[in-house]
Amino acid sequence: MGLEGTSAHSISTVSVLDCALFEGFSACKKRAVKMQMQPSDPMGTAHRVSLLTLALVCAAAYATLLLVSGPAQITDPFIHYDDYPVFLSQPEGYYSKTLEEGRWVNFLWASRGMVTPAWLNYQFYLAGWAVFAGAASLAVLRGAPLYYCCLLAAALCLAPQTVLISGWFNTTTPGVLLLALFALITLNRSADTANWLLLLFVPLIIQAYSSFPFVLLALCLLRNDQPHTFFNFLKTITIFAGALLLGMLIIYTLNWTIHGVFGLPLADWRSPTPASNLTELIAN
Repeated sequence: MGLEGTSAHSISTVSVLDCALFEGFSACKKRAVKMQMQPSDPMGTAHRVSLLTLALVCAAAYATLLLVSGPAQITDPFIHYDDYPVFLSQPEGYYSKTLEEGRWVNFLWASRGMVTPAWLNYQFYLAGWAVFAGAASLAVLRGAPLYYCCLLAAALCLAPQTVLISGWFNTTTPGVLLLALFALITLNRSADTANWLLLLFVPLIIQAYSSFPFVLLALCLLRNDQPHTFFNFLKTITIFAGALLLGMLIIYTLNWTIHGVFGLPLADWRSPTPASNLTELIAN
């Protein structure tokens, strides 16, 4: 019978009963006390990720991103027109997105007052994705051979979420760095700690890029040490939903305080269609 999921107390109890038949109560008591003194390890220290392993997987992810980008994009990256306000550190050109999209974190980034070369900004963007892909792969495939983790990290770097938004690398860099920070902080911590940290990271990252909170949720659910039970799934989803609501409340409050609007009015160029019935919902 496997006792991996049994508590230290119950293991000690079973050990006392089992060995009392053979060794006597005194010897069994010593063994039980020794077992109780051993620290609990909910995620398994045997599978803690070393700094060297993390560096190797992140390097594989970074190499993949460089290969996909190509020499031209690396040396002189393409910038979409609406990425220029952040690139040139002109917050007045980005101000409308705080009201229409709740991008307050990006607005602070645009207000940094310092212009850096486009190629350098692009490297920060790539490095952020590489660190996230590497740490996330190791969290999902904890204990697997190194080449498996490198392969998953490379696959994450080829995902549309990574490649298609690269034209807005100046704007999306803060969100990507938050993804990387979350993956790093939670890598050698328990799944439960990662779940609760959603309450801190989701309200921040939703103000950088609206789909990134769901990337954090996916990482929490797919971690190797995440208990695959319905109760734990429900707990993770509940924490995430609370974090998402908190983030939206912060955005609405900022908009109401600064713009006088409690909400996120869609920009006219998006041609918004209010959905008041099923037909309009399908049209949207």
